[in-house]
Amino acid sequence: MKRVRTKLVFLAILAISSAASAQDLTKLTPEELIRISSMEVFKGSIERPSTDLGPVSGVSCFRTGYFASNASEEDAINKMKYSAVKLSADAIKNAICIERAQIDWKRNCNATIVCAGVAVKYK
Repeated sequence: MKRVRTKLVFLAILAISSAASAQDLTKLTPEELIRISSMEVFKGSIERPSTDLGPVSGVSCFRTGYFASNASEEDAINKMKYSAVKLSADAIKNAICIERAQIDWKRNCNATIVCAGVAVKYK
């Protein structure tokens, strides 16, 4: 009986944490949503004059079981864009995505796709 309760508590915590990340989009202003959808992501440097705002990253998680989900590069890039918008960035440069096939215990993922880059503000 104790094991069943422990599993139920664990599943409830996972559900709350998953719901919290989905609710973050509802906190964005209409302008921020537009900026996310139109934000450019460059794999290298950019020619346009800009100021670096700092590193940004996004993680997409592959899970199995009750909270099954597939990892995708598109999802990881969108999460990276979300971080960039929070810094008031116009674009992301030097973006790179890698697939990690090993278990990510911190995020409770069977595998992850991690994208990282530098948020920039155009001058």
